[in-house]
Amino acid sequence: MGDQFATTMRIWGWIGWGALALFGAWAIVYGALTNGASAQSHEAPRARPLVREVIAAVRAPADALHDPFAQDDVVVERIATTHGISNTGSIVVAIAECGRNAALDDLAVALPFPAVLIVDPNGRDAKRAATLAYDRGKAVYVQTDDVPPESVLAQWRREFARFDGIASLRWEGASARLGGSGIAFFDERGDADAMRFGADGVALLRRDVTIDDRSEQGYIGYMLHQAFQSAHRVGRAVVFARAQGATLRVLGESAAAAASDGITFEDSP
Repeated sequence: MGDQFATTMRIWGWIGWGALALFGAWAIVYGALTNGASAQSHEAPRARPLVREVIAAVRAPADALHDPFAQDDVVVERIATTHGISNTGSIVVAIAECGRNAALDDLAVALPFPAVLIVDPNGRDAKRAATLAYDRGKAVYVQTDDVPPESVLAQWRREFARFDGIASLRWEGASARLGGSGIAFFDERGDADAMRFGADGVALLRRDVTIDDRSEQGYIGYMLHQAFQSAHRVGRAVVFARAQGATLRVLGESAAAAASDGITFEDSP
């Protein structure tokens, strides 16, 4: 009886020590995992803000514009029609959002070269901007969402005396509607089907480069220079810009540099 009791106690002792050993092992593993997770949770907040700041700086700089014109690529990729780099080239500058601010309109019409002024028909100074543009020898296009019916075109003819074309981010159906009207079309998106417009007899301008998706003058000047280089490569580049102070200042100061670079300005399709 005594031997049996001793044996039972030894068994329970082994079980106790085994349980204690298992508990110790579990505690060590749990501690390691807990410390690792704690270290990760302490490190992450230091890394995330920097990553977010870098991404924000690239994707949304402080001076980036966020209007409908900024939804498309800054540069429209096309197959080059000529090879090599020429010493000359031409630029068409189209300035949108005219007719909203008289002071900016004055800067736009005063640019020392031919240009296309795109007038917002709902702008408070739209008629004034169109009149000034014609007086200074600038072409006038009217901004629209879709190609309007003939009744609206007739209204614009009465309101603006005359206009050379319409401008829109949507070109689908425009050539069929404008065929035979003598009204040109400016494709602000830049991917219109040139063959379709040609078949319908509609003069077409297609955007190649937007120079002011950011309002900082250094950026605008750089993008304008890129347009000059594009004109040297393919013969002609169509520049899209907005009637904003920084843009108009850069454009106004670019005439001399363009001339020395072999660049001429045009306003016709």
